[in-house]
Amino acid sequence: MEEAIQSSFLKLKNSIYYQNMKTIFYSWQSDLPNATNRTLIQQCLKDAVSEINDPNLEINIRVDQDTQGLSGSPDITQSIFEKIDNSEIFVCDISIINNDSEKRKTPNPNVLIELGYAAKTIDWDNVICIYNTAFGEIDDLPFDIKQRRILTYNLSQGEDKSSTRSSLKKNLISSINRILDSGEPKLKRELLRIFNDINPEIIMLVKGGQKTISININNLHTSELYKHSINKHFKEVIEMIPNRNTLGNNTCNNGGLNDKGPGQLDGYNFTFKGEW
Repeated sequence: MEEAIQSSFLKLKNSIYYQNMKTIFYSWQSDLPNATNRTLIQQCLKDAVSEINDPNLEINIRVDQDTQGLSGSPDITQSIFEKIDNSEIFVCDISIINNDSEKRKTPNPNVLIELGYAAKTIDWDNVICIYNTAFGEIDDLPFDIKQRRILTYNLSQGEDKSSTRSSLKKNLISSINRILDSGEPKLKRELLRIFNDINPEIIMLVKGGQKTISININNLHTSELYKHSINKHFKEVIEMIPNRNTLGNNTCNNGGLNDKGPGQLDGYNFTFKGEW
């Protein structure tokens, strides 16, 4: 059982090794003119990412969308959901697509589905909603969306795009950097998932009389830029482990860095101790 716990942690190696490689998933709609929405937002997003990316800081962001890059005839819905799962940031166009309708106004339904999925899996904190007010008012949005932070711009068909592109790119850079500065959301989600998976096994070992469980992850070789972020998330997630304080008098979990010099994090040690 202890080997199974160790195996679960070894799966983190790739996640940690590639911390500098991040993905933004872009959910677009084609109901409105491409020039005012889909391609405009796409270009602004690419320009923003190009400006943020910096080899010297080991920041490498790419923009993904729909089934781009997939071969064959994949299940579109499942493929998109999997891409969202593996993204750090979700960007979507929630502009109203039926402003002339006398019925309830709405963004693109597929975008709303993807937005709901992203909010559940990667959290609202990592979602960027964009809205073209030339096609509707913010109040036209569903109540649980319009109360969120939304990037807005106003561009109708045929209007000059230069100033809009400049301001939207600037706002995207600010929003993306704010999310990146908040930490490493995908790593933290993966850590919490693994801890939740192995928690019952740890409890069984401790209840079976085992006083100490040691777990080591070696040769992580991540950069200086992410070393302290990784350490922070390991410790944060440990605090979130269910039942960590319910066995006997106390169950304490200690994690420590194996730091082998500037720029390198060699490994991580965990010790679970039961006191009762």
